[in-house]
Amino acid sequence: MKKIRYFIIMFFMFFVAKNDVFAGSLSIWASASNITVGQTVTISVKVDNLAGKFNVTSSNQSILSGGANGNWLENDTYTFEFTAKSAGKVTVTATAIEEVGDFDTNGVFTGSKSVSLNVVEKKVSSSNETTADKKEYSSDNNLSSLSVDGYQITPEFNKDITEYQLTVDESIEKVNILAKTSHEKASITGTGEVMLSSGENTIEVKVIAENGNEKIYKIMVTVEDQHPIKIKIGKEEFTVVRKNNHLIDLLEEYEETTIKINDQDVVAYVNSKTNVTLVLLKNKDNKIAYYVYNQQDNTYKKYHSLTIQNVTIQLLEPIEELINYQKYSLKIQDQEITYYKIKNSHKVGLIYGTNVKTGNTGYYVYDQNEETLSKYFDDEVKIYQKEIRKLKNYLMVFMGIVSFIVIVIIVASLRRNKKRKKTK
Repeated sequence: MKKIRYFIIMFFMFFVAKNDVFAGSLSIWASASNITVGQTVTISVKVDNLAGKFNVTSSNQSILSGGANGNWLENDTYTFEFTAKSAGKVTVTATAIEEVGDFDTNGVFTGSKSVSLNVVEKKVSSSNETTADKKEYSSDNNLSSLSVDGYQITPEFNKDITEYQLTVDESIEKVNILAKTSHEKASITGTGEVMLSSGENTIEVKVIAENGNEKIYKIMVTVEDQHPIKIKIGKEEFTVVRKNNHLIDLLEEYEETTIKINDQDVVAYVNSKTNVTLVLLKNKDNKIAYYVYNQQDNTYKKYHSLTIQNVTIQLLEPIEELINYQKYSLKIQDQEITYYKIKNSHKVGLIYGTNVKTGNTGYYVYDQNEETLSKYFDDEVKIYQKEIRKLKNYLMVFMGIVSFIVIVIIVASLRRNKKRKKTK
């Protein structure tokens, strides 16, 4: 019985233990990137699944002094204090020395990470400065005039009125915005030629006063659309944009074409590699975005993509998720992305999507530290999943055999005890 128990324990230790496929990582950051001479800055160094000696040093001790050499760091975050001595640019680097162990790969970690800082001189205020020496900046952020070239906006312009309306014919593709500031030192943005789309267009003219105060004037230009194409996605209503007119940046690997929606010509963008068709939709706030259009069932879905270096993938939800991976949410380039990792502490994980250049759909490896994106081959994933399933099947069969043997031993033991009692 003892031998059987020992064998079962060893079996579980061998087959059920989880193996990490990602390497340990090193990261570094500063409490502030710009500091003044005399100030102290905290440098944080984080080691994930690493253990060993590291140097944390300044590239110029005369600018920024402090740090440590040969400190033992192990799977945690450590802080180091540095003091600004003089003005200049400096780099603080954490470097692995000797043999730093990597828990994930059971190998040796080598490398370094750096963070850059800027040290500036301390400002000296003069006690002799008078009120006359201090410059007073204007807070005037008004317009003295606002108009649309060749058209009459309503109501009539008044510097205190910030919203205006204008309706133009559907043949009009652009308007010219004219405006002047009340104060000569105020700045202005939003003037000049503005491209229009069918339906409502919100044009903002921003005035920034000399002291930084902002004021926004809005002109609501409605391009008459006799036959607007309205669609609903969930509870939100959209309008199909039939002409682009340079309203949104064009996407690489997509060619412009024309398709029919509700028997009307609509601009669309097609990728021959992925067989994806995109159209432009405008929401109630007049924001235009790309949507994936399925012509067969007349459905729309928001287009999400991620571009890192020379790799662009259309983000998708996987049909089948990977075994032993957990789903997380990661913010990359101001968008929430579904991210798959074995452990939350790992800085390397998988993102699912289609490469818009090659048309290959599958998992892509994203490294948070290096900010790189590379293909994670589907064949390897399928083989890995198949082996895991086989292993689970073998485990179930083995456990069934072991359970049967244990039951037989227990029954035999009970019978033997019963015979002994009868003999006595």
